[in-house]
Amino acid sequence: YLILKSNTIFSVNSSTMQFPYWEIGTPEPAINQQYSFYMCKYKICGTNNSILFYGHHMEDQNYQVVLKFVKHIINTDDTILNELKIMKDMDHPNLLKAEDSFYHGSFFCIVTKYAPFGNLASIVKDRYSNGMPESEARIVMRQLLEAVGYLHSKGIWHRDIKPENILVINDDE
Repeated sequence: YLILKSNTIFSVNSSTMQFPYWEIGTPEPAINQQYSFYMCKYKICGTNNSILFYGHHMEDQNYQVVLKFVKHIINTDDTILNELKIMKDMDHPNLLKAEDSFYHGSFFCIVTKYAPFGNLASIVKDRYSNGMPESEARIVMRQLLEAVGYLHSKGIWHRDIKPENILVINDDE
């Protein structure tokens, strides 16, 4: 099934986070190191604001996770806390849920489920040179529209829906 990951969402009032701000030259979190209850194994990708790592829970190596280290930049506290609040509060099978969160230096880390099949853009590119069959596209669209409908029913707009932000947890459905 599909999971719509959160990226850009509305802001809510929150208290300011009390940990250092990220600065140019701040080193990335290291691989093969423990952060909170998780072992960080390898870097998946990075953006201007965050770095994603694959990892696992220290007590169960089969419990695969993504550690999203968000740079703590001046005037971003509300955005980070809002993303976390939404990811923890939403309860829908096609929305990525925050499993844990913690501070690390000048990063705020959000831990989520790992999507072993990657994102929809990669799958379409790798598997469907002539486009996705209508029968499969119908399933993808149904799951996507159900997730977006749920968000809208809660007064939340995603603002960055694209195939790269649609994660595939299992490809049976």
